[in-house]
Amino acid sequence: MTPNGKQWLAWQNSNREDFVTAYFGGYWFGVKDACSVSDDLEPTISPRHAAYCRATAPRYSFKSDSAGNPDLSKYTNVLTKFYTEHPEYQSIPYVLLMPYLTDQQHKTADDLYNMAKAGKFPTIGGSMGMGSGVPSE
Repeated sequence: MTPNGKQWLAWQNSNREDFVTAYFGGYWFGVKDACSVSDDLEPTISPRHAAYCRATAPRYSFKSDSAGNPDLSKYTNVLTKFYTEHPEYQSIPYVLLMPYLTDQQHKTADDLYNMAKAGKFPTIGGSMGMGSGVPSE
């Protein structure tokens, strides 16, 4: 199945949470590795460059309940609301929306809708709009 809004809405909430958890894991391993590679390529910049790089990377945070289970609803609810209220944009892959849900940006479903109307996201089977696909909003 294509990784778009139709798939997202077909999933149970536990599947959505599994995706968000896996996305976070992949994101942090990517940040860690990219920052370390930068140190390997440019060791003269600063011996603390990798630590600074990791510290300044966009963050995703969440609260946990008393049992330690993460509450990922601030991510899953935004995507679910966006795809439910704006089915015409269900062809936008959810992985392309995740960078807009960082702590720094944390877009709402309405924000994502306005960005989609402005052509900020590529669609599966479609073309890129006016935006570059790189989070900058």
